[in-house]
Amino acid sequence: MTTGAAIDLAGKSARDLEDSAPRARTLYRYKIPTSLHLHGGGIVELGFVELTPDEELMAAKRAGQPMRLAFEMAMESMREVGMSGLNGVVKRSKLSTGDGTADRVWHQMHPKLRTLAVTAYGELHNPKDSEAASFLESREVSAG
Repeated sequence: MTTGAAIDLAGKSARDLEDSAPRARTLYRYKIPTSLHLHGGGIVELGFVELTPDEELMAAKRAGQPMRLAFEMAMESMREVGMSGLNGVVKRSKLSTGDGTADRVWHQMHPKLRTLAVTAYGELHNPKDSEAASFLESREVSAG
């Protein structure tokens, strides 16, 4: 979770840091393009959160193999689905891998929507090309 605040590591274990992390989660909502509504089964929005290290580990354990990892990470991050309702009103429902709701929605989603979900996960969790390039260009080398 990004807060922009400096991380104080003095005398704290990883568990202490996670336990002291703020509990509020930012939900990033994406609208399904109108051209894909016919493939969406009524899904018009998907909402995602940034994953904690423990959530990433849970998703990796569920994946069991590298080919499933991207799907499991995206499914763990997917926390809300918006369905088309009466008079254009979107009915939003919370999702979780813990209670199986995320799994049920994921398995009913058209492959195009699953691909969009993986793309949204990547957009939230990966640095921009310029950020990665700047990081790599900052490399310093020292010898023992």
